[in-house]
Amino acid sequence: MGKLPSLSQPSFQPDSLLEYLPTVAEFCAEKMPERSWLCPRFTPTDSIILLSGQKKRAQKTWFAMANAVSVSTGRVLGPFEPASAQPVLFVEEEGSRLRTKQRWEAICRAASLETNDLTRLYFVFRRRVKLDDPRWVSALVKKAKETRPSLVVFDALAYLKRGDENNLTEMLPVLDALYEIRGASAPNASVMVLAHLDKARGASPGLDIDDQVRGSGVFTDAYDLHLALRRYASRGPLQLIIRARDEEEKYFQVTWKFEKNEEDKIWAARLTALPLLPQDRDREAPETPARKRSAKDELRQDSDPDK
Repeated sequence: MGKLPSLSQPSFQPDSLLEYLPTVAEFCAEKMPERSWLCPRFTPTDSIILLSGQKKRAQKTWFAMANAVSVSTGRVLGPFEPASAQPVLFVEEEGSRLRTKQRWEAICRAASLETNDLTRLYFVFRRRVKLDDPRWVSALVKKAKETRPSLVVFDALAYLKRGDENNLTEMLPVLDALYEIRGASAPNASVMVLAHLDKARGASPGLDIDDQVRGSGVFTDAYDLHLALRRYASRGPLQLIIRARDEEEKYFQVTWKFEKNEEDKIWAARLTALPLLPQDRDREAPETPARKRSAKDELRQDSDPDK
C-alpha cells in the first residue's frame, strides 16, 4: 500500500495529496498508529490541542506555561512527565511583561530550575501576531523551520486574529495557518491553542464542553484533543476534562499552590492533577475548615488574581 500524503507537510501542493488514492479496502486494512505523547495523558504528538477555560478563573496560561517548561526541559513538573526534552515555540499575546516574567520564574522554581535552563523554549511576546495575516504566517513558518519545535503554543485565540471569531469563513484561514506552522515544525509536532469560553454558555456546567467554547466551532470541530479547564464558582474546584476523538473522557482535579514571598509576590507555582471518577465531575468541594479561610488567605494560597 502506498504512503498517504500528509497535510502537515509544509508547502504541499494539491497534486501531491492526490498522487496516491487508496481504495476503501486498503484504507480500512491499514493499521491505525498508536497515539504517542510529548507528555502522557496531556500532550499528544501530531495533534491540534484545544485548551479552553473561563478567562482568568481557569488559569489556562499557567497550565500551558508549565506544560511548555516541562516539554522543553524534559523535567517532570507536576502531572507532566515528558519522555525527553524537545524545543517549544510559545506565542503569548496576553498579560503584562512583569507578570509574565514572574510566572516563568515561579514555574521554574517549583521544578528546581532556573530561567537560564529554558534554552529550548522560544518565546514570542505581544508582537500582535495575527494568524489570518499571510505575512505573519510566513514569518512563523520561517521561525518554525529554524527552531523545529515539537510543540507550538498560541495564547490566546481571541487576540491572534483580525476576523470575527463567530464567522466560520473568517476563522478557516486561522486553522489553515496552524496546519502550515505545524508542518514547518519538527516531525509529528503538535499545536496548542488557548481559547476563552462564551460568557453565557461557559457559565453553565450543564452544557457540553465543546459548546461552551467561544466562536464559530472551527476549533471544536478540528481538535484532536480538548483540554477543558473549568471552574464554575469563584472558589470552587478547578477541574480538567480531557476529550480525545474515539476515546473515553478523563477527569482530573487540578490544584495550583502559589507560594508568595515577603513582598506578597508569587515566588513558586506548584501544579498537581489528580484523577477523578466521572460521577465527581462538577461537584463543589465539601465545606471544610480549610475552605472557610479568610478571603485574603484564599487568594494568597489557592488562586492567582490575574489569570
